[in-house]
Amino acid sequence: MRNHSLSFKLTAPCDMAALPLVLAYVREAAVLVGFAGDDISRIELAVEEAVSNVVQHAFLEDDEPGAFDIVCEQVTLGLRIIIREKGIPFDPGKAPVFEQGDDLEQVSARGMGMALMRQTMDEVAFHNLGPDGKETRLVKYLPGKSVHPGFEAQGQDVDPTETAFDPQPTDSAPAPKTSPPRIDYTVRRMTADEAIEVSRSAYKNHGYTFFNEVIYYPERMAEMNAADDMISAVAVTGANEFMGHAALVFEDAEARTAEYTFLFVNQAFRNQGCMERLTRFLLTTPKTRPLTGVYSYSVANHVFTQRGLIKLGYRDCGILLATSPATWKFKGIDEPGTQRISVVVSFVYLEQPSPRQVFAPPHHREMIGRILEHIGAPHVLASPPQNPPSLAAHASRINTKVYPLENCAMIKVHDYGSDCVREVRRILRELCLKQVAAIDLLLPLDDPTTCFVTTELEKLGFFFSGIQPEAGRGDALILQYLNNIPFDYDKVQVFSDLARDLLAYIRRHDPNENL
Repeated sequence: MRNHSLSFKLTAPCDMAALPLVLAYVREAAVLVGFAGDDISRIELAVEEAVSNVVQHAFLEDDEPGAFDIVCEQVTLGLRIIIREKGIPFDPGKAPVFEQGDDLEQVSARGMGMALMRQTMDEVAFHNLGPDGKETRLVKYLPGKSVHPGFEAQGQDVDPTETAFDPQPTDSAPAPKTSPPRIDYTVRRMTADEAIEVSRSAYKNHGYTFFNEVIYYPERMAEMNAADDMISAVAVTGANEFMGHAALVFEDAEARTAEYTFLFVNQAFRNQGCMERLTRFLLTTPKTRPLTGVYSYSVANHVFTQRGLIKLGYRDCGILLATSPATWKFKGIDEPGTQRISVVVSFVYLEQPSPRQVFAPPHHREMIGRILEHIGAPHVLASPPQNPPSLAAHASRINTKVYPLENCAMIKVHDYGSDCVREVRRILRELCLKQVAAIDLLLPLDDPTTCFVTTELEKLGFFFSGIQPEAGRGDALILQYLNNIPFDYDKVQVFSDLARDLLAYIRRHDPNENL
């Protein structure tokens, strides 16, 4: 008889009415592998419990994806069933474990669910899949470890290091829409076991659309905090309810600046001043490395974050257009969401830098000077030389980083060589062919060559965007390029006077607006 490899997938709606169909599908797969009698009943019981958990607890709101996948795969000597969904993140380490001999009548509903699955299946495991959600894995081995005559043993057994769990989240009800009364709460460093709450908060606020997938891997956030590559702050109530999170993230071990990011305040606790207290805590908490300043990217489809950061001392210094997909969700905030999302770059000094010369391209000198004054930089605008400096014969030192989740990229020129314009043109062409939507270009403002190279790069379609303070060896000029995407400046919302003037300035210099 011809050998077969069994692997089926069923997509089911998130509705208990679909359970009979799901169980029929699993039952037929079990029969094909060689199960019969009570073993099929045990498999059905485990699947019923797992599916019930998904339907009842995985999704919090009516507008969230209302479907999940069930995959049946033949593995060595048995059947593996994978229930995959994109519901709220869950930490398997917090699930209660039912021990043999425990009184079932005294076990919680969560513990009972785990007990039933473990009693009826040989393997129960959980995987976080980052932006792809999570999955429950159930494995049942054939009695006597025999294989049905119609199939050969295929695939691999489940990884024995996977963690058993009960997939019911700790809070199954959606967050209330109304603002709660004022409450007392504490802001402090995050502990490792709270990382899962940050992932859950990211999900509650943005689904699986957040630009940095690290937020959906609690174990990675815990590791980064342990290594001081991230400083996470959390707000918690007196009853230890998780309210919100914010973090400083360092680009590398040598970085003298950090990004203020991963700000999430759960809807039930908004209007409690969490953002302000989290931000102040991060700016003032002792750090293991010296920091000159902190920068932030605030979305420009609403002004709430921009306004809050200005109150805390941040100053706007740039606007990056169309950096994130329009599909990024902001739950609890009404915004159009009809075009790619732009961000306002802001910066706050933690220590005053030493004055230095800044070589601004002559046609942007006035705006750059205004931005430097606005952020409190003590630097001096130097006059460019009469003639372009002689470029070194060696190749330019240029780094390029692509952000796939956002479909944008950053090109950073560290040192000029004779091939600079040619090399940027080559990189730009490659990125455009890959259909990268938005491309930012950073040029060193402490090098007089920037005064002359900027004009040549603007001929390629780049245009002024602002400055990035303390970007490595000094401040950097930001140019940007939009790769054939529709964009409406009137849909960009900015708060500060400087940001409004800067947006108008960018629009005047955008070649796409002057075709």
